[in-house]
Amino acid sequence: MANIIVGFNNLANNCTLSGGSWQGTLPLDNLKDRRLYKIARSTNDNTANTQFTVDFGGESLVKIFSLIKHNFSLEATARLTASNDVGFGTLLYDRGTSSVWPVSDSLTLAWEENNWWSGLPTDEQINMFQGITLWVIPNVMARYWKVEIVDTNNPDGFVDIGRLFVSKGFSPLVNASYGLNFSVIDKSEIEESLGGTEHYDEKAKVRAVDFNLDSLDQDEAFGLWYRLLLGQGNTGEVLFVYDYDDSEYSLDRSFLGRLDKINPLATPYFNNWQSGATIKEVI
Repeated sequence: MANIIVGFNNLANNCTLSGGSWQGTLPLDNLKDRRLYKIARSTNDNTANTQFTVDFGGESLVKIFSLIKHNFSLEATARLTASNDVGFGTLLYDRGTSSVWPVSDSLTLAWEENNWWSGLPTDEQINMFQGITLWVIPNVMARYWKVEIVDTNNPDGFVDIGRLFVSKGFSPLVNASYGLNFSVIDKSEIEESLGGTEHYDEKAKVRAVDFNLDSLDQDEAFGLWYRLLLGQGNTGEVLFVYDYDDSEYSLDRSFLGRLDKINPLATPYFNNWQSGATIKEVI
């Protein structure tokens, strides 16, 4: 099991995007807008039109690269590469071509499930969660990144992407303490008539995760975690990844969010710092 990761300081906000072919009213630059309904939509699903390049203007440290709220089909694949050469002649990173969806070990699935052979998520899972394609990278310094999406049988005839999230990430040397919990926030309203019939005003449900970090050393506490808290506050974007090594529940436990609650950074004894947070999903 991998330790939790919290991505922060989204580099996509100030990058230059180019390549592919995107609809004029839903341009590629919408990936830089944190409002997820401001999607980028390709003109069609031809491979030449569903790729793009990211230019950070200079070498930048990247640990997390993610495409959020997309409509990729189950057959879709993507390749992620990085370079300091605009022509990508020399690659600093090449993830290779892989499914845009997490692929589970079939041995963890029930034989009767329709996805037993492929290990891909079911339609029910995809509809329940925002589409997210996630790469966790071994801290690569590069200026240019290229995403090449292949989804030529997309039922919609185009690809939609709601947000690009690229950042460094905080991952504690000692994982979050036992007691970490996931919850569902449902602000739907229920009214009951005099006769006892209930009427529902359903609202979107969002996820939240609450965790404590009880074994931080001073460098982690102030060189990383405290700066994350101070920089993002309660309104900044973060990307939470529970366990990147686990593909079976990756969709369930990875999401874009914000810090809803920030625990104080305390020192209960020598050379030990403790803190924590609650991260609430943004939709």
